Amino acid sequence: MRSRTLDSVSDVELSRQAQVSRTTFYAHFSNVHEVFQALIGDYMADVQSLDGRLSDMRSHAPQTHPDSNGAAGGPGEARPSCRAGCIAIPYCQKIRSARKYAPVTADPRFLPELLRSDRSIDREFFSERLASSSLSPRQIKALCIFQMSGCHALATSNLASEGDWHEIQETIDAFIDGGITALRKRCSSLSLLPLTGTQAAEQGES
Repeated sequence: MRSRTLDSVSDVELSRQAQVSRTTFYAHFSNVHEVFQALIGDYMADVQSLDGRLSDMRSHAPQTHPDSNGAAGGPGEARPSCRAGCIAIPYCQKIRSARKYAPVTADPRFLPELLRSDRSIDREFFSERLASSSLSPRQIKALCIFQMSGCHALATSNLASEGDWHEIQETIDAFIDGGITALRKRCSSLSLLPLTGTQAAEQGES
């Protein structure tokens, strides 16, 4: 993928390059696209949860840890899904130093595939934080997609290479944290009002 598009790579060529038989390839994957999905899963395995990031922000005790590529990183958390000995790092930080995964993250299908797969879009975090609200699963999913695509857009923009990134990240995390708090308060107030037809239907679906 450093020099070719994903669509132009065949299972035959990939098997040959990996020095495995096609039988071995098909024992693990149905097609090349599944390999791409597995690469995304590998890449996201040590991404820090939003809950971990906000906890780090509140503690005001940032520490430097090596990321999964061996580079110095920012605040991190131990995470069960990490590869052995790794420290989870924020997505917006990792996407800026993708290294060997750069051809994967640069592919235009990376973000849409990531959002479709529900990998690290923090739906569980939003669901728990907003459990007492009147938000439907569809609204919570929209918040997750909004947050993840915003992080991706910012981390891949020219702004990401200028000035102090840690300061930008802290600002964004504080904004997210404040927004969740405000939304919980707003939803608590709205929960005292009768549901609209659409809200009732969505809650019925959930």
